[in-house]
Amino acid sequence: MDMIPDEDKEFLRNRFRQELENTVTIIAFTRKAEGLDRPGLECEFCKETEQLVEELAELSDKITIESRKYSPDDQLVQDLAIDKIPALIVRSDNMKGVRFFGIPGGFEFTSLVEDIIDVSRNSTGLSEKVKQRIKGIDEDVHIQVFVTPTCPFCPSAVRVAHQMAIENP
Repeated sequence: MDMIPDEDKEFLRNRFRQELENTVTIIAFTRKAEGLDRPGLECEFCKETEQLVEELAELSDKITIESRKYSPDDQLVQDLAIDKIPALIVRSDNMKGVRFFGIPGGFEFTSLVEDIIDVSRNSTGLSEKVKQRIKGIDEDVHIQVFVTPTCPFCPSAVRVAHQMAIENP
């Protein structure tokens, strides 16, 4: 059974066709490497997260998926500071990208779609004044937004945090 309904797929296919500019890669850490699996500690929602991003990638040739097994010894895991799964990194050749931990379901699905578009454009819909203030930040800032799938306010917080990361990686 598909996670994205057919009518939503058609809407997204058209939107991606009109709005995506550059190729976006979604790096999906959704499985543990051999030897890390222990009974009772399986990755909750990894299977569903894989299916969700695969369905998204089918909607545009500008969305690619790089599926990775999680291992704390993996250099990319260390470089991206991945410490839990499922984890998604939405990035393009021009930028480091934004991160999701957990399945971007419920209201968060919209955040994922909007992030894909912004990353593809390497720009956001923020005002020029706000963009300039964000670009003026010259030190690392670690922003974490914790969400629940049923919170209607969480996607706005996620979007603002991700827009800031896109404007000043």
